[in-house]
Amino acid sequence: MCLTVTKLNGNDFTADVMFETIERSGLKRAKAGDIVNLEKSLTLTTF
Repeated sequence: MCLTVTKLNGNDFTADVMFETIERSGLKRAKAGDIVNLEKSLTLTTF
């Protein structure tokens, strides 16, 4: 899944998440302040 960061504030951020992403992932149970694993997106030149 990809998230779009809409606001950066130090070590915190706000992201837009589509309804379909929320419904099909564990984000449905997440609350503000929860710790989540983040990884950079793959690109065509990653491998």
